[in-house]
Parts: sequence; structure tokens; C-alpha cells
Amino acid sequence: DEIMIKYIKKKKEKGMELLIDNYRGIITAIVRKHLGVLINYEDECVDDVLMSIWNNIKHFDNSKNTTT
Repeated sequence: DEIMIKYIKKKKEKGMELLIDNYRGIITAIVRKHLGVLINYEDECVDDVLMSIWNNIKHFDNSKNTTT
């Protein structure tokens, strides 16, 4: 994850590839849960989440990340 974050912060496409490979499934599952019957918007919503990560990575604070 550290390499992925580093790449995204440097606006390298490899970072987004890693993000999509590792997290698209969980992002899609969360979006699907919250959209309910609005399934037609799923892909657009997932894409919006991914773009938000790309555009706002500078605000990411690893010290707030918790792992168990």
C-alpha cells in the first residue's frame, strides 16, 4: 500500500493500477450496498470514488490509518 500511495501522490498511473487491482472489489461492494436498487449508477459511482482518491491523495494521513 505504501508504494501505491507514493505513486498516486506523484500522479503516476501505476499507483491507480495498484489501487484498482487491490481495492476495486471492496469499493464496488460498498457502493453496491449503499446504492441499493440504483444499480445503474454503480460503475459511475465507483469511478467517482477512484477519481476522488486520485485528486485528494495529498490529504491522506497515514498516521490516521488503523490496521489490526
